[in-house]
Amino acid sequence: MKQDVILVLDCGATNVRAMAVDRQGNIIARAATANASDIAAENSDWHQWSLEAIMQRFADCCRQIHDQLASCTVRGITVTTFGVDGALVDEQGALLYPIISWKCPRTAAVMENISQYMPAHQLQQIAGVGAFAFNTLYKLVWLKENHPQLLTQAHAWLFISSLINHRLTGEFTTDLTMAGYQPDARSPAARFQRADPAGDRPAAPPVPAAG
Repeated sequence: MKQDVILVLDCGATNVRAMAVDRQGNIIARAATANASDIAAENSDWHQWSLEAIMQRFADCCRQIHDQLASCTVRGITVTTFGVDGALVDEQGALLYPIISWKCPRTAAVMENISQYMPAHQLQQIAGVGAFAFNTLYKLVWLKENHPQLLTQAHAWLFISSLINHRLTGEFTTDLTMAGYQPDARSPAARFQRADPAGDRPAAPPVPAAG
């Protein structure tokens, strides 16, 4: 009788891993490879992620553990990643702009000047998160200021975990804890819209309903 396992695809900022875990949580097989952001073509100081490269690294790791799973049945796949980073996508899930990395400095000025849109304390009250330059909102404001046409073209904003899930399933999804930080979880997408200081609604694209 074959052993049931779950395949875990884990994308970290420094490495990508594929692991097979049994019903008791024991790791049956694992493989890892280095992960790194790319330098943006627009500016050598900027950092971005290649979704294609990340998916290829997952594929390489899965190939490495393939033979070890000959006596196993993969019952499901789960994806875990670092938070924050994401991208605008069209109705087919294709990226409209590269994934801006959490360590990219381009959004620091946006955070420092956010008061031109909304007082920082009011933004924190609405969004439920402190001022960090890698916050999604600052990336959206940066896109509005530098590539405004992309906001009107966008079907949704997907975090990196959801981008990977979309590649695997074709479904638009969002983890509830990624969609918002406030205790009222009834409508995280609506809160996301409310927290848009760009003032050009519906310029901030919807986050898919979480659940």
